Amino acid sequence: MEKALVLEVSGDRATVLVAGGEFRQIRLDRLDVHVGQEIALPVPVEQRTIRWPAFRRMRLAAVIAAVLVAVLMPVGYFQFIRPGPVLAYVDVDLNPNLELGIEAWGRVVEARGIGQDGEAVLQGVSWRGNKVDTVISEVVRVSKDKGYVTGDAESYVLITVTPKDRELPRRLDDTVSRLAATVSQELKAKSIQTPVKVFRGDSDLKKKAEQLGLTPGKVALLVEAIESGVKISPEDVKSERITKAIPKAGGKLDDLLSKAEQRKTWAKLLEKHKDVIDRRDDKKDTAGQERDAKPATPASKPVQKPDPKPPQLPQLPLRPGQRPLRPGLKPPEQKPPEQKPGVKPGGNPAPKPGQKTGDKPK
Repeated sequence: MEKALVLEVSGDRATVLVAGGEFRQIRLDRLDVHVGQEIALPVPVEQRTIRWPAFRRMRLAAVIAAVLVAVLMPVGYFQFIRPGPVLAYVDVDLNPNLELGIEAWGRVVEARGIGQDGEAVLQGVSWRGNKVDTVISEVVRVSKDKGYVTGDAESYVLITVTPKDRELPRRLDDTVSRLAATVSQELKAKSIQTPVKVFRGDSDLKKKAEQLGLTPGKVALLVEAIESGVKISPEDVKSERITKAIPKAGGKLDDLLSKAEQRKTWAKLLEKHKDVIDRRDDKKDTAGQERDAKPATPASKPVQKPDPKPPQLPQLPLRPGQRPLRPGLKPPEQKPPEQKPGVKPGGNPAPKPGQKTGDKPK
């Protein structure tokens, strides 16, 4: 059954728009039809081609525009005005470094400066709701004005895009594919000749970067350099730009940048060089252990504390008829037995004159 959109109602007749852009005038079999309603055309239908005057065509175009606006405005609000959720993170390695969260249309909805320098640069950039390429070019311009970068061909802007889920939506993937070209155009318009390199990151690369305290762009170049045989460690790139640390270690920067741009997954490469990436500087660790070590103190003997209880007196045997002492009373003093005159202590009395020893006295 053929359907049509009601454009005008006049009594029992209505003007409708059918597929293909043809206008028709039909007779209505019911009176509850209103403008903007989609109806099914009756069969058979009273049909004739209408030739509208100019003012009628303008009026009809205005009605069609109003209907389309009413139908499409909610969709347009949610897709073009209201920001969507973060679908990917864009790490800008410029020293200072920043992290941007972008939604499906490539607009920045989150931003975070890494370190004090990154926060200082972010305060001078209007980022909320703007396109990611415009925000990155503004970040480079503010960094150049503050003296962080020179803006010449020897400096590099390393951009690493990491999807929040496993894959990017098609629309956002197209934006990322053109990101290097669009950012370069924005920089040239500002008379900045800094090269732009874009890497495709993943969850493994971002997790390793968080563990090492580096940006995903630095970890990407670091593992590519180790894969190429360059003797370099994470400690070498923490205090110096990796674009300078790699040539200093004997690596070819342009070749490594090209390899990192072409790589899309990082799990196997990170696992292959896990021991080299996670290994620390043995000399620094040994020095730290010797510095933190302290001489062991000999164990001291425990100090004996005096007994707070007073010494207890020995218990004396009780005499017949004597009661035991109550607690707190002192025992009576023991008097020595009386000594008779002429008798030695503990022996017999002394013999009288003329008496032999051993005779009993009379």
